[in-house]
Amino acid sequence: MVEYLVVVSALVATLFIVEVDGRTGAQHLADMVRLFYRNLTYFLSLP
Repeated sequence: MVEYLVVVSALVATLFIVEVDGRTGAQHLADMVRLFYRNLTYFLSLP
């Protein structure tokens, strides 16, 4: 049970507390997903 608490704490710290370039990890992750979706829809729209 303690192992799960440590892993979840590290995940929360990585995504929401630690800031890189003034943005949290969750914001970087959201941007990566958004960029992937944009590229995917572009390639699917090509003839």
